Amino acid sequence: MRKHALKLGDIAGGMVLEQILDRLIRDIELYSGAPSTDYNFNSVYSDHLTAIQYALVSRQWMQYLRPYFLRIIYIASLPSEAPQTIKSRILHKFSSQIPQKRWKSNIKSVISIGGTHFVKRLYIFNHNNDATPTLNVLLQGSGFGKTAWTNLREIILHKDLEFQTNLGEKEHIDLVHSYLSTFAPSLSSIYSIPHPVFNALDNRLSKQRLHLDTQSGRHLTSTYFPHLTTLSINDKMGLSSHHLITFFAPTLRNLLIGIRFESLLSWRQFIDSDANTIEFDELRTLDVSFIMRPGQPLPSPRLSTFYGQQTLLFPKLHTLKTRHIFNAHVDFKDLFANVKLGLLEINEWPMSLPSINSMPLANTDKVSIDLSYLFEAGSSSLWIDTPARLFGSYSNARTAELTIPLLPSAKLDWPNLIRLDLAVSILDWNSLEVILPGLLHLRALTVSNVFRHRLGGEAMLFRSEIKSYTPTSTSPISPVLEEFMYQDFLKKPDANASSFIQQLILRSPRLMVVRAQRKYLRSGLKLSKKQGIKFELL
Repeated sequence: MRKHALKLGDIAGGMVLEQILDRLIRDIELYSGAPSTDYNFNSVYSDHLTAIQYALVSRQWMQYLRPYFLRIIYIASLPSEAPQTIKSRILHKFSSQIPQKRWKSNIKSVISIGGTHFVKRLYIFNHNNDATPTLNVLLQGSGFGKTAWTNLREIILHKDLEFQTNLGEKEHIDLVHSYLSTFAPSLSSIYSIPHPVFNALDNRLSKQRLHLDTQSGRHLTSTYFPHLTTLSINDKMGLSSHHLITFFAPTLRNLLIGIRFESLLSWRQFIDSDANTIEFDELRTLDVSFIMRPGQPLPSPRLSTFYGQQTLLFPKLHTLKTRHIFNAHVDFKDLFANVKLGLLEINEWPMSLPSINSMPLANTDKVSIDLSYLFEAGSSSLWIDTPARLFGSYSNARTAELTIPLLPSAKLDWPNLIRLDLAVSILDWNSLEVILPGLLHLRALTVSNVFRHRLGGEAMLFRSEIKSYTPTSTSPISPVLEEFMYQDFLKKPDANASSFIQQLILRSPRLMVVRAQRKYLRSGLKLSKKQGIKFELL
């Protein structure tokens, strides 16, 4: 035996264990850097319990994961239909300005086990959308004021909180600011999802994060935010010329812009000069959306943000998300030249869909593109040609989520894919067999057959003309595939799916796991046992 060989205990208690647990915990979005705007209390609570269940595996796991699941504290009102007697260690009932209001929280339990120094984020959920005591009263009633929360950085308010108080907004903010300065000295952001509660006009309650909603009719003037990292502009009412705002935010990392009507918002509102080049030195995430209904006429011009002669530079941009914001005359490559993205997410109506060739696909690690609305375009050539052009455009992406109306009979020129999720309205298994052999690094494949929109007569005709699945050879369908999952919401079982899964078992030498509904796995049961493949029912 080599003198310095590692023992099993050294491996289990050292770097290998840390890497395994770190990967487990990173799968829980709750512990990512920025909280999702889609979280409700059930998802937060579920993610929180999952982390605790990981920790309960062993003492070593508990020691390593404890800082994660103690990172979050919460206060949640119980649904009004909840029973009067609820036995729970984390339930706390307190008197306030609202009689018999019931709340549950994990604050007291975190204090009791000495975990307050791990806490970084506080979520507050109001299930009932009714009046709430002032924020300091709500916090004090849950036991928050029994200790100092030295590392608490963020308070996130979910749903509308209508604070029951005779105080004016400024007086309420002054009171809350005084309370939080005492018990949460490191707090840098307090903000609301999805609607703002505090506008933070004096920049005291949101030093790092600011949410501006133009519906309130109150707008900041030109302001310098030396510590601002996240700016969310919800321009529901359309910023007019006398309400334009200039944000000087040299530290800005996340910019979210939501537009409902025609807006005069411009890139120039983030600089203090007339320079033609606008550089966002620290920006990591850009999320821009235009909220509209199918068939709603497009405003003209669309969004002045994306027009003009200025050159935009994003040297550190990682995530670009767009929803119904670009039209075919705007070139992604002009706007985001030489940007290497970690995530590109595009969701567009067919009348706004930009040229596939203009999308910055080549230097993107993860791609998420939703083309399902093509069925509403009324042109069958778009249903076929657009996905085909997408598949023919090179990308070095390692992960892809593609929602498309039809699966083209063409190879996917994305040779570095490790994981692929395909959601297809009209699925041709013969085309899937054409795609897979060329993906020489693909380890995991998910295929969903979902009708997201009602299919018209021409689309139904396309569906009826698809030929039954017929294997073309005995060569491997995929030489490296390890996991396959198939989901559908069809009324009748798809016999072609069963046949394809059988061929996949026979012709995928590294396949280890197949996930599907029971009706698609019965015929391949004997084959799976022979090949040593595990079946998991959905």
